[in-house]
Amino acid sequence: MNKTVLRWIGVLTLMSAIILGGTTVVSRMACQEPGNREGVAQISSMEFFVTAFRLCGDFDEITFTFRVNEGPQIDAYIFTPEDYERYLRGLPPNRGRSIVVEGVQSATGDPYLPRGDYTVVIDNTSFGLAQPTGEGVRVFYDVAASFIPISDMPYYVLFGLILIAGLLIFFLSFASRIRDSDRERGFR
Repeated sequence: MNKTVLRWIGVLTLMSAIILGGTTVVSRMACQEPGNREGVAQISSMEFFVTAFRLCGDFDEITFTFRVNEGPQIDAYIFTPEDYERYLRGLPPNRGRSIVVEGVQSATGDPYLPRGDYTVVIDNTSFGLAQPTGEGVRVFYDVAASFIPISDMPYYVLFGLILIAGLLIFFLSFASRIRDSDRERGFR
């Protein structure tokens, strides 16, 4: 194969890798709202605490921890926008779409959730299983999304393979050019 053609194939392969990698990175950067929330919520009786986050991957793994430091049991939820609206109207969430943890002092989990906006609610009202006792509650919460979602992994693997192939083709074309140049000058 002509060395110039081989070199151009290498350059085009490298450019494809750069474009694929760049679009993956840009799509992740477009998600301005990180999926990590951590803190201690002080919640009065018959009140609830709210924080929100966004997941940008198709199915990000999140980890959550809710732990009551002081006070009675709580209900904790990670709602889709639709289920949060239902919650505000006093209706139960659609099971299977939101994370529901009711009547607990402590809870942890690591589910995979689809791309989208989510609302974390720590509830000290009579909405769920835990019923308020008239006292406030202090709750440690930690909700964190994975850094590289499993849904993006094929893009990173494909990016790596294309990059390796492009570099290999590109450098092989130069190696053959050096070899031919050495032959012309009388080296073996």
